[in-house]
Amino acid sequence: MADPFASVQDRFDRAQEHFDEIRRMLRIYYAGDVHVIRGESDINAAMTMNPLYVEAPPERVNTLIGEMLHDLRSCLDHLAYKFVGFTPGNPTKDTYFPICKVRPMANKYGVQPPPPLVGGSTLEVMAFLDKHQPYQLDADFFLHGLWELHRLAIIDRHRHIVPKGVSIAPIRWTFTGIPPLGKYQWTARTKTSDEFGAELDLVLDKPHPDAEGHATLRILVNEPGPDGLDNPNPVPLMDLLVNLNDQTRTIVNEARALFFA
Repeated sequence: MADPFASVQDRFDRAQEHFDEIRRMLRIYYAGDVHVIRGESDINAAMTMNPLYVEAPPERVNTLIGEMLHDLRSCLDHLAYKFVGFTPGNPTKDTYFPICKVRPMANKYGVQPPPPLVGGSTLEVMAFLDKHQPYQLDADFFLHGLWELHRLAIIDRHRHIVPKGVSIAPIRWTFTGIPPLGKYQWTARTKTSDEFGAELDLVLDKPHPDAEGHATLRILVNEPGPDGLDNPNPVPLMDLLVNLNDQTRTIVNEARALFFA
């Protein structure tokens, strides 16, 4: 007998294949030491000028991110279709997984309805959908993995979610003796790295025995924020992808156990 959950699971599994490739490419990118990062610091004043140049990750990373987003969002929409199809409801071309930042308005009796699911479904499914909505975080709805997925999937239709620049922060200086005076030129070299970023050593052009500089290199993403605006606190790309991927995984696993076991 065919698995009624197969289309949902396969879309999620395909997203994981894209995610694995994104991780692989980012590990190569961060480990490549191709960033050509130079700067100048007044170490005593902790003042550092911006890096002169940071090479962007390969274009294919952006394409893979878009494909991962599409498969995760499609996975949830297939789940919504299954929810309606395996109940007395009738799924239509407008049946999709609702993702809401605010609760539906209460009716005239003061009862708040669950998120809308075109075609209808059971009270148990409605309660499940309500449990996993971004509005459960109230004003912080835009930090919810489903809201991130919803917004980023829309954004990727027209442009990449990865910004033009890459962050090299924070820059940290430590001393084993008297701090050096004046400004120093430095060049960054990759010390350790993984798909989340690279830890850098800042090598002084004029070596000083008492000073060590370190920094972190990461790709940051400004979206999504509240009301469709950029998030005022950009987040690391991999943290963002892990969050929305884990959120989708939780929904898929719970749905299978509760309704399709």
